[in-house]
Amino acid sequence: MKNTLVPLDIIFIDKTGIVINIESADLEPDISDIDLKRYNSTSPAQFVVEINQGLSTLYGIKEGTPVLIEYV
Repeated sequence: MKNTLVPLDIIFIDKTGIVINIESADLEPDISDIDLKRYNSTSPAQFVVEINQGLSTLYGIKEGTPVLIEYV
């Protein structure tokens, strides 16, 4: 992950608020743009949430977890 300071969990969420999949993104310093790892959802996603790597496991977030997104 270019220009990212900490490893991340990338949480892909569908339009109904269900977690599709989670990708663990490690730091990739000194890597050319063409060689950077790409992270994708396994099906169409409406939202993406990034949190510190490991927090998904700590909080029990996994594929199929419902997420409530409130607009303020």
